[in-house]
Amino acid sequence: MKKTTCLALFSVVFLQGGGGKTYLTSKALSLTTLTKDIALAFLLLFFTVPSFAQGEFTVNDIIYEIRADGNSVRVKGNNLTINTSLTIPSIVESNETTYNVVEIRYLAFYNCANLTSISLPNSIDSIGVRAFDGCTNLNSVTIPRVTFIGGNAFQGCTNLTSITLPDGVTSIGGNAFNGCTELTSITLPGSVTTISGKTFQGCISLNSVTIQEGVTTIKANAFNGCTALSTITLPSSITTIQEYAFSNSGLTHITIPNGVTTISDYTFSNCAELSSIELPNNLTTIGKYAFNNCAALSSIELPNTLDTIGKYAFNNCAALSSIEL
Repeated sequence: MKKTTCLALFSVVFLQGGGGKTYLTSKALSLTTLTKDIALAFLLLFFTVPSFAQGEFTVNDIIYEIRADGNSVRVKGNNLTINTSLTIPSIVESNETTYNVVEIRYLAFYNCANLTSISLPNSIDSIGVRAFDGCTNLNSVTIPRVTFIGGNAFQGCTNLTSITLPDGVTSIGGNAFNGCTELTSITLPGSVTTISGKTFQGCISLNSVTIQEGVTTIKANAFNGCTALSTITLPSSITTIQEYAFSNSGLTHITIPNGVTTISDYTFSNCAELSSIELPNNLTTIGKYAFNNCAALSSIELPNTLDTIGKYAFNNCAALSSIEL
């Protein structure tokens, strides 16, 4: 009798799910009205339930969320009420169960003005989107091992002066350090093949950038507005520099690697201190407004491979007295 009741309940729930409409059978399903194979199939569907996260708990004002595997947790949020220098443990215990801490979830410390420093364990592999966005008093971050840093992860951390990115990090999302106005230096390991759009936009104190061999792409606005950045060495692995990548920066000189064939639109626009640039031997295209308002640019040598110069590419380059072809 119990089995027949279970099947009857299941039949109603199952039929209600179709197309958002409700269909009710006129009588409960009975095991005697189904073949054994069909009955078994219904029983398997009814009693097979997927495994999802099983709840959350709080330890020392940090909220942990249990992941689907049941063995690990992610840092979900916090209840910090005073200025705190925080060390996240690699393991945490709740209800006599020990969990590995493997992830900082998106928005975990969003706008947490009480967080002054944080040290992550070696077990953390991922920092989610906007995990530390708006932590205006955060001045120190220790990341021993991570492969993924989400977009806007440290955006607006206006007291963050330096951060060391570990070898092995493969993805840094757009705007990750946008508006970190006190950030002075950064080293990007070669495992990060792409510097995403607006990653360091508005980092007005950034004066030292090391890009290791292996990085291939600098996306749009990546260093836009980095007014303290006077020089940068690009590795030979760089093949793509997108629009506005160094616009409004403090660059005085730059050498573009030979793998780059296009200077995109507005790439160096409004670089008022840029006085010299070495273009790659295989350059074919200079985009529109590429050097717009580069007032200090006095001379430039164009390679013979160049076949396209966009409109206003050298607009308002008041000091430009010679172009060598």
